[in-house]
Formats: sequence, structure tokens, C-alpha cells
Amino acid sequence: MRFTFKAYNSSGKIVNGEIDAEDHFTALNILRADNLSIAKLESQTKKRHSLWHRDVSKHVAFFFRQLAVLVDSSTLEESLAAMKSQRDNQFLFELTNFLHDQISNGRKFHDALERYNFDRTEIFSEYVIGMVRVGEESGKLQQIFELLANFLEKDFIRREKFQSSLIYPKILFGIALVAMGFLLTFILPTFANLFERF
Repeated sequence: MRFTFKAYNSSGKIVNGEIDAEDHFTALNILRADNLSIAKLESQTKKRHSLWHRDVSKHVAFFFRQLAVLVDSSTLEESLAAMKSQRDNQFLFELTNFLHDQISNGRKFHDALERYNFDRTEIFSEYVIGMVRVGEESGKLQQIFELLANFLEKDFIRREKFQSSLIYPKILFGIALVAMGFLLTFILPTFANLFERF
């Protein structure tokens, strides 16, 4: 399987390229063995984030919820190392590996989040990054992670309700289109023929 990647080398420079590997996990390990910090790794046969907006926002909320629990009893770097084993979720697997690499290299967490946004639809908003920065400067990351998890979970629920509220009008609009099509195709021609006889 062929993957395209975008990464940072040990000097902080951007590296773009392609790699052949058996699967996503193998490709990631090969690149990390070359001391690359992965910003983007995508299969050429299947796009990575077809699940975007709703699913990714849900995963980000879960990510901060886990961090809030873990950093209460360990360091941020240790917490990210523990989360790296989640191979069943490709998004979280890539995210935690990238962030762990960045933190291990001495980068601030808010800066690592900004780097993860590189060449992506914005995954971490300015609000989220700003709050993390405040948490780092105040030494209250655990409380900030808890706050962000609550905020993002509520935002996800609000979005879901909004999407659901749009379904009924869409159904009605669809029915109206079908009815109009039936009227124009079958009913009006019948009346037109009747009027032609008079």
C-alpha cells in the first residue's frame, strides 16, 4: 500500500514524500525510525478523514477527556505515551503519536496542536489552542482539559441536534419535489388534453 506523508525532520524543516508499507501502522513506524515527526500520513487508496466534521469533533472531545484523566496522575508526555497504543482509532493514533513526538522534542503543547493543524481543515480551533496555552502558563492543564472536554462534548451534542432538526424539512422538501414532478408529468398533460377537446 502506498502512502503520502508530510512531516518535520529533526531540524524542524518540512519533508514531503511517499512510502510503501503493508499498513498505516507500519508506515508510521518506518517514518518515525527516520526521526520524522508526522504531520500528515494518508493512504492513496483511501482518504483519511472522510469522517470529518462531526466524527472528528467527537474524537477530539474524547481525546481531551482522556487527557484530563491521565494528567491528573502523570506527566503530559507520559499520558500521551499511554494513549499512543489506541490503534483501533486511526485519527487518535496519528494525533497522539504526533503530539508525543513534539512534546518529547521539547515543544510546548499548544504549539504542537498548532503544528498538527498544518495543511488540515482546522481540527483545533484558536479557542482550544488559546485555552491550552493558558493551562500551560498557569500550571492548570488538567482543569483546562476537563473544561475543553465538557465544552466540545456539548458542542458536538448541539451540532447533532441541529443536524437532526434539518432532516424533517429536507424530507418534506423531497416529498414536495416528487409531488410536483408527478403533477407536471401526469396530471397537467391530462387536463391539457381535456381542454383541447373543447
